[in-house]
Amino acid sequence: MFLSSIKRAVLLASFARSVHSLYEGPCADLSFISNPSGDPLPESYKPELMTVDRYDPSTTMVLHQDCTYTFKLRFKHDPSLTSTDEQCDNNELAPDGVPFQSGGPRWTFTRLPSYIKSATGLDHISIDFAGCKGHRGDLRPPKDVASQPWRDAHYDIHMYYVTPEYRTCMAPLDSPPEDESAQTTPNGLAFFNPARMLSGSLSNMPANYELTLNSQYSGGHAWDPADELKVDAQGKWDFPAILMSPYDGKIVTFEPMIPLVNLVGNTDQKFTVPLTYVGQTMKELPNKFVLEYSAADGYSTITLTGDSKRCMKSGKGKKGKTGKKAAKLR
Repeated sequence: MFLSSIKRAVLLASFARSVHSLYEGPCADLSFISNPSGDPLPESYKPELMTVDRYDPSTTMVLHQDCTYTFKLRFKHDPSLTSTDEQCDNNELAPDGVPFQSGGPRWTFTRLPSYIKSATGLDHISIDFAGCKGHRGDLRPPKDVASQPWRDAHYDIHMYYVTPEYRTCMAPLDSPPEDESAQTTPNGLAFFNPARMLSGSLSNMPANYELTLNSQYSGGHAWDPADELKVDAQGKWDFPAILMSPYDGKIVTFEPMIPLVNLVGNTDQKFTVPLTYVGQTMKELPNKFVLEYSAADGYSTITLTGDSKRCMKSGKGKKGKTGKKAAKLR
């Protein structure tokens, strides 16, 4: 026990050198965050199709005179990823050369323009599709419980407050990844360092949020357990869930997790989620999330509203920009 305490103290003492300073540049190639599982890519893999363009995304942002922002992300489900139960059970390949049930190799991201980042704090967005049975229970143990939530095909819309280069340093996680005592590096221990109130509540997150798992290159994952109970009670998942990810004492991700049934079909859909936070110090966190699906054209729009970082100090609003498409990485 004494040696373990010394080991942990040494690791924590090296945070400033081994964690923060590393984020000045990448710790690994950016391809690592496009395939976070690290599994070998199949020979059939088609990298030319693994771009964010497959979802035809666009972003707009208006900065209002009262120092608030309205940010919109518009995108469309890629129908080539829609699968049948038989295709999933047989591990068939999608047109992009990756099995329908594989999610990691399809992670794509787009950097946001500086005017959006200066107001919302968001640096880039990763539009990530989890096909077939979604996370197949990997987000909540035990993994053999059939009624676990998030087991349907869905999109993880990871909205990052840190750079892609920063994310390459959010590893390694020693096994088991949810065991703090198993970690042997400062970067691994940083997953277990969320900001908390004296009461124990997670700071800069909605009340009742609980940390559930850790994921390399994404951070910890926290959500409201009431959402899980809602899925269990209904026997289906048909609403967007809001997740947040802490790492090294900060919030690194705001993540709407949206089942595919909310993003396709012949009927318009709309969901509104008001948001408040415990011990909020990140004033730019969104205070409202809205998802709208248009059956007419098949596009979905996520709208976030909140207080802007851009004019918070001066208190003077600036005219926002609209209609600009986010820069894309090839």
